Amino acid sequence: MNRIARVAFVLLAAASAAGATIQAQGSGTYLQPRDLARADAETPERLLSAIDAVRATSRGTVLVNDRAARRVLMLDRDFRRIGTVIDASPAKGTLYGLYATRMFAMPGDSTLFLDNESRTFTVLDPDGRIARRVPVPPIPVPEDLVHVRSGTPAFDLRGRLIYRALGRSQRELMEMGRSGKRTLPEPVPLLRLDLATGRVDTATMVHIYQQREVVSSGSVMPLLHPAPTVDEWAMLADGTIAVVRGDDYHVDFIGADGALSRGPPIPYPMRELGPDDKLALLDSSRAVRARMLEAGIPLGREVAALPGAVAVGARPTNVVTQGGVVTAVGADLPWTHREPPDQWVSPEEIPDRLPVFPAGGVRADADGHLWIQTIRLTMERARSVYDVVDRSGALVDRVEVPEGAAIVGFAPGGVVLLVQRDPSGVRLVRSHHEVRAVRR
Repeated sequence: MNRIARVAFVLLAAASAAGATIQAQGSGTYLQPRDLARADAETPERLLSAIDAVRATSRGTVLVNDRAARRVLMLDRDFRRIGTVIDASPAKGTLYGLYATRMFAMPGDSTLFLDNESRTFTVLDPDGRIARRVPVPPIPVPEDLVHVRSGTPAFDLRGRLIYRALGRSQRELMEMGRSGKRTLPEPVPLLRLDLATGRVDTATMVHIYQQREVVSSGSVMPLLHPAPTVDEWAMLADGTIAVVRGDDYHVDFIGADGALSRGPPIPYPMRELGPDDKLALLDSSRAVRARMLEAGIPLGREVAALPGAVAVGARPTNVVTQGGVVTAVGADLPWTHREPPDQWVSPEEIPDRLPVFPAGGVRADADGHLWIQTIRLTMERARSVYDVVDRSGALVDRVEVPEGAAIVGFAPGGVVLLVQRDPSGVRLVRSHHEVRAVRR
């Protein structure tokens, strides 16, 4: 167990000892987690700086959007680099752009890459070649498509791009005369964009946590929250939108025709949080965030890491944090600056029940299942456990991934793609898992 994992375990044990009570939810069987199979392929060290999205094709190749390095790489079946599909060099004529952006899987084997500067979609074929470019239709808030906090957009079987609205920022609320006040969790629409007509409609509403900001030492700082209650969504292989509800932990399914079906409550040991538990949770998150920064993991200003969390989007760099002074030597230029102290929500803003899953913790595999990353406050190892839910909304499996790993994608036939962080940086790892059959 590495240093961060040891720290996480100690902090989690302390939080658990604070006296939180556990209540079982749901009438189904609460399954014990199984270990994910050992990796059978992984990328070489230092090939990738960050992994925002992966796209596995039917030919066995994989496209990787490396947002930090501003490039899209193509890998072969053994995860060796075939070439660079899109990068920041003008020599190739396939510019990534000045800012990190997004990559989405289209129906079939095509992939859509968004150039937010030119407001253009680039369609890539299975070999990574540019098939065509399509102007982005005028939509109310284009930032909803490109921003990481808006989730992972996906296409339904009718070719509509499904994405989540960001909601209004605190600054926008203040300009509207609402003094920055908002409803928490905040309802925002899950939208459907028809690329051919530019028409946008609402598929359903989901609840998000919209981070607030405060002014500290002359800087605008995010107010960190370690465990807000949110909804999350993913697109199933059959084109159904699956929304995992955070308030009572069940799945709503929305078909292409708009028909809604509700899954049963998913069995899970719900943990009630008293005042002491909330203080312990905040203290744990503060300590884990500080130690991850000291260990060289450059977390974003808005990340309130829970113990066992994996920072999958940060560029590996030599980072030293002492006394609030951050010094880093990256691939370009060294920099040093003094960070204002982190700002955190009050214990009263922590929910009375620990959320089951974090924001961004839901993904759909290529075989019709949802994988839901769960939050745990007691664990022997700092590993993530995923609840696997079938098309009816029933829990059919629970899977524990290796330490320091998080799932970033899937391929048909039980292929699981993970990002693995260790002192050398980040690697893309391939494993396999056969979802177990559960007797009804």
